[in-house]
Amino acid sequence: MPSSGVAAASSTWEACRGPHIALPTVSTVGFSVVDGEPVATAWSAGSVIDLGGLPGFTFSEAFGINDAGQVVGFSQVGVAQYATEWSGGTIINLGGDVDSEALGINNAGQVVGYSAARLGTYATEWRGGSAINLGGLPGDHVESGAYGINDTGQIVGYSIIVIPEPSTWAMMLLGFAGLTFAGHRRARAGGPALAG
Repeated sequence: MPSSGVAAASSTWEACRGPHIALPTVSTVGFSVVDGEPVATAWSAGSVIDLGGLPGFTFSEAFGINDAGQVVGFSQVGVAQYATEWSGGTIINLGGDVDSEALGINNAGQVVGYSAARLGTYATEWRGGSAINLGGLPGDHVESGAYGINDTGQIVGYSIIVIPEPSTWAMMLLGFAGLTFAGHRRARAGGPALAG
């Protein structure tokens, strides 16, 4: 079965799909394209290992691994994307909001990534079976994500504050100026001023 992935690998393919695999010596993770779809993949000791995904998945990708061989990424099931962990021979839905990706894992098993909510994405940590919204910089309409976590629990990622474009500010100022002008004009004509 041919594979092409994001990392160099030997041509050996092991049909190890599913929850029966344990990965204590994996050194690289990513994805391979199988039948036109990406599938989470691990490369270990010259072998290519198909990690599979959550039940019913259509595609999956792996992004991070720790020294114990725990792998994190996501599984696409239907139209939803779920943060996924491959650990101790099982495939785990990490929970939290739909449309989430696990991007990093430390040696304590703490997992970070992002989850998508109605108003955007937010940095997420999965710990003890819970998804924790890590937030972002102060402000409205913030988007954030976490890329990695070290063994002391320090998290690195991004936070974006959505600031209106200059044209939006210009239109808003023109609108206020127009309302002010209309109010003054109405007051001069003897009519009631606009309520403020």
